[in-house]
Amino acid sequence: MSKGKKFFEKLFASRIILAAALFPHGHAKFRLYLYPASLRRASVSLFSGRFPSVGPALLALTIKSIFCIWPIIMITEILQTTHGEGLVDITAAVRQQMQVLIPIPDADGVLFLYCPHTSCALTINEGFDPSAQRDLEKFWQHLAPRNLALITHKAEGSDDSPSHMKASLLQSSLHFLVEKGHLILGRWQSIYLAEFRDGPKERKIYLKFIPENHP
Repeated sequence: MSKGKKFFEKLFASRIILAAALFPHGHAKFRLYLYPASLRRASVSLFSGRFPSVGPALLALTIKSIFCIWPIIMITEILQTTHGEGLVDITAAVRQQMQVLIPIPDADGVLFLYCPHTSCALTINEGFDPSAQRDLEKFWQHLAPRNLALITHKAEGSDDSPSHMKASLLQSSLHFLVEKGHLILGRWQSIYLAEFRDGPKERKIYLKFIPENHP
């Protein structure tokens, strides 16, 4: 067996995971992706001269598989304390978490937000005039008042069932375009956590960034 073949057999026999902070932010993590075992075996056979006609192309793929570094997909979260029913602007908190999620300052991709609760929800709406927020809150109260005769679920108070009704009108998840590291929002848009319970609550929102051209 030639020295070259032995070298590549050893190289491709192991599944290598490379984690390193290569960018100034310091919290970026990276994964080294290698091709599956079948392609590794084919790559090894290249150096024994079995497939000389496809040698250059396969060699290029092999080299790419060794040196192709991609960001690890991470999940982070926002912990938000609410103080009764109403809209909470979380736009600034989302942008702050993006600095953790996006290791490359000018990255493009899609940002996902997910709310795992059933009595609050997410929405995008007017973020300039506070009167628009108040009108929305009154609108939801009008759609699902607490004195509805049909309500039977009152285990946690009069706001219990109406909170689930209102949450079902909004979204449990949102997604956003990210261009060159910037969140794409309309001029007047803000991201809101809509709280529909009376008492103080600790709410959790998960965030995940998928970079463009991720394998």
